[in-house]
Amino acid sequence: MGRVGEPDDVGRVIAGLLGDEQAWVNAQTIEVAGGYNI
Repeated sequence: MGRVGEPDDVGRVIAGLLGDEQAWVNAQTIEVAGGYNI
């Protein structure tokens, strides 16, 4: 992505998950790792 993540990036994901469009999303783990996993 070429940049460091910002708190607003996480906020947009949370806002999207709280919307009615995501009614069928459940039991998911969403990692906030900036694309880096150890």
